Amino acid sequence: MQVVNLKKQIRCYHCGEVCVNTDIICNEKHFCCSGCRAVFEILNENNLCKYYSLDENPGISQKKTDREQRSRFSYLDDEAIISRLINFSDSGTTTVNFSVPQIHCSSCIWLLENLHKLNPAVLHSEVNFLQKSVNIKYETKEVTLREIVELLTSIGYEPQISLNDIENKVKYRSSK
Repeated sequence: MQVVNLKKQIRCYHCGEVCVNTDIICNEKHFCCSGCRAVFEILNENNLCKYYSLDENPGISQKKTDREQRSRFSYLDDEAIISRLINFSDSGTTTVNFSVPQIHCSSCIWLLENLHKLNPAVLHSEVNFLQKSVNIKYETKEVTLREIVELLTSIGYEPQISLNDIENKVKYRSSK
């Protein structure tokens, strides 16, 4: 005899995963984890909830995001590393390109191309969907590279940064 579970599963408003804990609620919406709720709160505070109308459950699960350990980005305060990661910088603006493997749909593109609404020091952001990357131009005096990475991480798009990428970029620049 087959037992049928008649209890309706509650899905996360942000990412669509089943909510194991149904106690994480904001604005009468359920979330699977506090990370997904936090992303919703950021979007809601900045009048960016249109994001949710672009796709059904467009968000990326935040269960794996470790928001409390932001010190893991402290290496991005090092000028030597910054100079290896950025594409261009002058006295007022900096441009950087990050690989963001989490990009998977039009909602991702929309959110990443509206970073300026989350932080006005972001002057422009443009997604290359095929390369799963985002190019960001920001005001150097108003926000740091580390803060840009923390912003991306806080909304579920932690950039993929590796020492190999840094070393290869330096080799590529020096071979020109």
